[in-house]
Amino acid sequence: MYTNRSFTSFEIDGEVDPECLLQPSPEGFEQFGILYNRDNKYNAVILTAAKQLLSQIRDPGTISQLERMVFALSPQRQTNGFIRNRTLPSRSVRWQPLFELSMDVLNGFGLTLNSGKLWAPGYVLDTWRVWQDFLKISMRLCFGSDRVQSQVSRVLGTKERFLGGNIIQTNQSNVRPDLIINNVQSNTPYFLLDAKYKGNIKDGHVAISEQDLYESLAFSEGTGCKNILLAYPALSSAQSELGQTEIFERQKIGDVTVIGVQIEIKGISLTGGLSRFSRKCATDLQAILVKWGA
Repeated sequence: MYTNRSFTSFEIDGEVDPECLLQPSPEGFEQFGILYNRDNKYNAVILTAAKQLLSQIRDPGTISQLERMVFALSPQRQTNGFIRNRTLPSRSVRWQPLFELSMDVLNGFGLTLNSGKLWAPGYVLDTWRVWQDFLKISMRLCFGSDRVQSQVSRVLGTKERFLGGNIIQTNQSNVRPDLIINNVQSNTPYFLLDAKYKGNIKDGHVAISEQDLYESLAFSEGTGCKNILLAYPALSSAQSELGQTEIFERQKIGDVTVIGVQIEIKGISLTGGLSRFSRKCATDLQAILVKWGA
């Protein structure tokens, strides 16, 4: 930040009083002018965030980079209150992403899920695949890995290619449901669980899209399973328990039941979070199937 300052130095870097040229002080010439100063509220935010991260990071390379940043920006005055304007001056626009990341660090550096958006400062995630893998681990923890099958190909039908009115190629049409949870004794599908990261929003509520419905019917045809659950991460709610699973829509097509559920993930990063999530989610899923399943 550029500020007007008075300073004393033998190095001429500002406007000097002519009288001081003849009789300088022991420290140098008295000068005044516009000087660049690192001490400002934006750097204070970045410095505070870097110091906060230092206590949580274990990677030596990252620690070294943060320590260099702390050394370069220190000292700073304490930032008091909330910075309302999060837009940096135009001359410092290239530092905007770093400043916003620092603000997010100071505001909790957590994951916040809002209607299909995942904010994870500093990370880029293939969110739908992460959600799918997360459900797979959770289901195996509760139902056992021998009962949970992931991305197993099942035959739906056949597809034929024609040339000149004749069949020249015949192949199988396959489906791959995300998760098949089998019955304990018969090893036949108990229910299918398909991970859906982004729901179809209607009037502010999550709804099963037609595409997801048609895909569920194909899964049912290919596996012979009549209960298909579509699992969406729940919108953040202060009242929900970690792993709490609630039904938001059910569609019955013939003897097939497609159920849309939302699962609370807030608090998963806490100690023992995955175990609590898995137990609560599995218990709620089974209760939903007993009450609303085929």
